[in-house]
Order: sequence, then C-alpha cells, then structure tokens
Amino acid sequence: MVHVRDLREEDVDLVAANHVAAWRWAYRGIVDDSVLDGLDPARRAAQRREWMAAGTGARMLVAVGEDDKPIAHADIGPYRDDNGTAPEVGEVYAIYAAPAYVGMGAGAALMAAALDALPQPEVRLWVLEENALARRFYEKFGLRPDGVREIWTPTGSGTGYPELRYSIVR
Repeated sequence: MVHVRDLREEDVDLVAANHVAAWRWAYRGIVDDSVLDGLDPARRAAQRREWMAAGTGARMLVAVGEDDKPIAHADIGPYRDDNGTAPEVGEVYAIYAAPAYVGMGAGAALMAAALDALPQPEVRLWVLEENALARRFYEKFGLRPDGVREIWTPTGSGTGYPELRYSIVR
C-alpha cells in the first residue's frame, strides 16, 4: 500500500538518489548521456536541502511504501515565471518515481495528492516534448498542452531540448 506524506529531512538522500535514477531511466535517449551520467545524488541532496531551507513556498511530497521509505516524490508550489512566481497559478515542479516503481501506482497516488494540495484553480507543469510516457501520464489527470513551448538547456550543456507546458483549469 502506498501513501503520500510530506518530505522529511531523513528522506532527502534517498529522494535525491531516486531522482537521479529516475532521470537516467526516463531521459535516456532523449537527453545527452553526458548530462545524465554527470548527475550526482549528493549534489542533488544538497540542492534539495538548500531549497527546503530557503522557504520558497514550495511543498515537497513523497509517496512511501509499507516501510515508509520514499519511492516517488513531487515538488509543488506557486507557478514560476520570468517575473518570479505567480501565486494565482499552481505548478508541479517535478514528479519522479524510482524506476523500480514506475507503473505500480506510486506516481498516480502522488500526482493526485499534488493536485489536491495545490489550492489554485489552474495548475501547470513542464514536460520534455519527446517524453511520451510522461505526457500520457499527465493527460490521464486532465492536463493538456496549452500552446506554450520553450527550450530547456541543462546546466553545463550546450544542447537545448524542447519542452511543453501542460495545464489544467479546475
């Protein structure tokens, strides 16, 4: 049985390791191998701890199994735009499941909880255009491309990847 709760400090290292594993699994063949192979769970954990301490208004959720260990996570909060944040719109900043748990319900439980936790009537997220699996997942929850497209360039990479903005108004 999976349940969703808020992230705890003791979860950070495992969430960071799961995040890196999820990126390598989901984006292999989409994002350059050098970017994926350069991901560092310790660096990701340090970034997450900085984000937790910053008080950005973001909320971090984890889906946990019977052993109360995180198997998926989502970061949510006010929509980020070029001017900072737009608190009237919610955003799912990230949602990833450890590869061993993809398709087993943890992501669905987490996405439902994330949408429930965001009070805004409109929720948005960004997804790589080539990530068909993620796009189908979001569409199951009623999110659809809203016509906004950008190019995302990972830190340290000269390659840009098209991403689409998905949204839902509830």
